[in-house]
Amino acid sequence: MLPFVIVCLFRGNVGTDLFSYEHLVALYSRPNSYNGSEPLFYLMVRWINSITNDNKLTMRVVSGIISAIFIIFFLNSRRGSRFVFCAVIFPTLFISYTMNVNRIGLATAIYMLAGIHERRALESKALIRKMVSVGFHYSAAFFIGMDIFDSRAKNSRHRLLISTGIIAGLVIGSYFLSSYLEGKFSMYRNFSAPSAFSGLSLILEFSGLGYAILSMSTQVSGSRGTLVRSSVLFFAFFVISRYSYSGLRMMDLVVSWLTIWICRQIENSGGKLSRSGKLVLLTTGLIVVSGNVFGYYAAYGQGESPFLPFNWISSIAL
Repeated sequence: MLPFVIVCLFRGNVGTDLFSYEHLVALYSRPNSYNGSEPLFYLMVRWINSITNDNKLTMRVVSGIISAIFIIFFLNSRRGSRFVFCAVIFPTLFISYTMNVNRIGLATAIYMLAGIHERRALESKALIRKMVSVGFHYSAAFFIGMDIFDSRAKNSRHRLLISTGIIAGLVIGSYFLSSYLEGKFSMYRNFSAPSAFSGLSLILEFSGLGYAILSMSTQVSGSRGTLVRSSVLFFAFFVISRYSYSGLRMMDLVVSWLTIWICRQIENSGGKLSRSGKLVLLTTGLIVVSGNVFGYYAAYGQGESPFLPFNWISSIAL
């Protein structure tokens, strides 16, 4: 992992969203610039940029923080979770989250740490981690919602109260963030999927994760129900992706949550992947990362900050 961290930290104008993020840093650095976006990401960027006084360096620091959180998870997780990290998370998420979609990368990395706290019976810290992740990207609320509906608690009244509270929070939050959310919805409504083959890699990854779940030890109860619920959501979002890019983003969230779910079962429930499940995950990760590399070459030189051609950073004001 460390060579990729070095590449991420010292890359030049590389990464599909890097140019947009550097522009965002410049915007956030202005007085009274808060526009309803993720508050913790806004505050973190303003604080880092007040020290570095350089948009490029600020985003490299953000990438370094994401990398550090992933490394902390890796070092504190069980052996089975480390395998899932090496087979799936690293080749399919790590590079993208540290070099591209940094906000959801921060949120996902922090959310994964909650599983470590749950294993150590630190429920309050786990809950804080989950709520903090939402502050870095609102999409992490989807993870919390999936966790609630996946809960195997017998007290349905307790689950109903929690669900009602979260729905009420989302409604209230939507009211205060209406202009920001309206802009997001408008952007995705007019942004169609890049091609008819968009989402196929996510389908492959979801299928690999599904097989791994079915092949896990019987100590993990309710896994089939989890897979059924996830499948219904995933393929509903796939239908939406034929018309809107937002469907692809939601498919990606389902895959990310399912990966986190597998790690959590290994950490907390003693779940173990079968040999065939490990082989399928490893093969899936290799195929997906190969497809990503092909996509980087196909988009060579396109956009303000494409993945290729790669270049090392040469101008940071220290």
